[in-house]
Amino acid sequence: AGEDGGEGEWQDRKECESKEEGELPDSLLVVSYNIWFSKAHWEARLMALVGLWPPNTDIVCLQEVTPRVLFKLQGMQEVRNRFVIPDVSEVCWTVGNYGTTMLVAKHLPLDTFRLVDMPSRMGRRLLVAEFAKGRFAVGTVH
Repeated sequence: AGEDGGEGEWQDRKECESKEEGELPDSLLVVSYNIWFSKAHWEARLMALVGLWPPNTDIVCLQEVTPRVLFKLQGMQEVRNRFVIPDVSEVCWTVGNYGTTMLVAKHLPLDTFRLVDMPSRMGRRLLVAEFAKGRFAVGTVH
C-alpha cells in the first residue's frame, strides 16, 4: 500500500500493511463506482468522479481501474492527503490490464489489503481491506 510520506512522494508499505491503530468509528461512508476502463475522456471522467465524493468519505471502492487511472489518483494531492491506496503489484492488483482498487481514509485502523481468488473464468479476485485487528472488512470485486 502507499501513502504520502509528507514530502510529496508515496511511500510503500511492505506487503500492503498499514501502521494505523485504533478503533473504527460508529459509522463509515463507503462509495463504490465502476469507472469504465475505456480511454474515452478517461481523465475528465476521473476528475468528475473525484468531485462527487463527499468530503467525509471513508472508503472509495473502484472497479475497472487501469494503471493510468491509478497513477493519476496517486498523483492527486487531495487523494495523497486523505487516503491509503494498494499498489499495482501481484499482491494488490486484481486483473492484468485493469482491476479494482480501494482508497482508505488514513484515520481508519487499516490492518492490511489482501486478494481472494474468485471462481471466475475471467480471473476475478476480491480485494479486501481488513480493519481493527480483523474485526471488520470491506471488499470490492468487478
